[in-house]
Amino acid sequence: MPIDKNYNQRRYTLDILVSLFGISSWLLVNSTFLQLPLLVEKAPEQWSLASYIVITIQIANIGPLLYNIIQYIYPIKDSIFITFLMTIGVIGSVFFGFYYDTSSYFWGQDRSVALLVIVFGFALVGCTSSVLFMPYMGRFQEIYLITYLVGEGLSGLVPSLLALAQGVGGNTKCVASNETESGYDYYTPPPRFNIQIFFTIISCLFIICTIAFLFIDRLPTFKKQYSNVDIKSGNNYTYKKDDNCDGVNENNTESNSASEVSATDSTNSVDKLSKYNYIYLMILMAVICFFTNGVFPSTQTYSVAPYGNVAYHWAIVLSSIANPAGCFLAFFLPHKNVRMITILSIFTSVFGIYALITSLMSPPPMHNMLMGQIIIVVCWTLFTGLHSYVRLSINASFRNQGGRSLVFIGSCQQIGSFVGSIVAFTVINFTEIFKYYDVCADFVAS
Repeated sequence: MPIDKNYNQRRYTLDILVSLFGISSWLLVNSTFLQLPLLVEKAPEQWSLASYIVITIQIANIGPLLYNIIQYIYPIKDSIFITFLMTIGVIGSVFFGFYYDTSSYFWGQDRSVALLVIVFGFALVGCTSSVLFMPYMGRFQEIYLITYLVGEGLSGLVPSLLALAQGVGGNTKCVASNETESGYDYYTPPPRFNIQIFFTIISCLFIICTIAFLFIDRLPTFKKQYSNVDIKSGNNYTYKKDDNCDGVNENNTESNSASEVSATDSTNSVDKLSKYNYIYLMILMAVICFFTNGVFPSTQTYSVAPYGNVAYHWAIVLSSIANPAGCFLAFFLPHKNVRMITILSIFTSVFGIYALITSLMSPPPMHNMLMGQIIIVVCWTLFTGLHSYVRLSINASFRNQGGRSLVFIGSCQQIGSFVGSIVAFTVINFTEIFKYYDVCADFVAS
């Protein structure tokens, strides 16, 4: 594929469409988590609902596995897979608002079967995006991969803004009642609009994202923004030796060849990872996702809910906003230095340790104090934002490696997340380590 004369002319229309495409990756899953403060009030699983959702999401990793198997046996255009997945997302988002509170008797008790089936469809889109959507963007100039990753971060910000408008109503209160045997009942003020309206809006947005991808894939004008790559079957691509991302025209005279080679060598010395660092960053990514996508989402309810629905609502919303904030920070202050990535990972672990400690205590420290609520919300927000920054930095480093590096790092993300979710689900549902805190405990004591 020859270098087009418009190769370095950035198309902002494509930026907008790519960001919408990025939003679609985790929009539906993030929207589900943002409704958890309301869902746990209705679901038969109560606080353990988050662990069920997380394990369901990780079971959906069968999607990336099947995709890779199919591509190995009989390679198919990745755009076909993407269109199929986004169709599943559209259908699921429409049905969510009607069946989220439907329970069925299964495995000995009432369970949110319909909700979990729909979430599984959402997760197929999100999980497979790491090995399908992101590698698909690898054929474009690097700036568009960053735009996609920012859009992926916005998949948390956009529904968060909607959740802010929705509100949570207020904290659950314990009120005296003559109609119950216990002598008290639970009362939770309603939000400004319910879950059904929330997901109706989200489904409309996802349809727009689907249309955006079709434009990206079908319009010939956007193919001019491809990097100088050989695109093979599926998501495999190889950068050509004369790929030039610095705006040097292919018709440069020989007098500039020496400086071009020097610049290229310099770039490669910075961007190319050693074999040790390549493996190390893959392991680090797996460990990070073990906690951030597996353990902590499952235990967040136990960590924050004892502080009240309002604190829980703000912790989830601000954490979702912190995710794209970390992406924007990485956009303006990128870090591909392995040592700096390691230092940031260790620093972020401090907030993770505090969050884990609070989830293990029932009730946690200062649960009835405003300061305690502020601390826990800030802790979860910083933890999410910093880890988002680290993950994007690692992804940006792997983009420069070419080949199937983005597929490898995406697979590490999913493996770490899957193992973490299994560990969390097992501990939460089959041990007494994590305990439900009854807001009426003090009422009964009095």
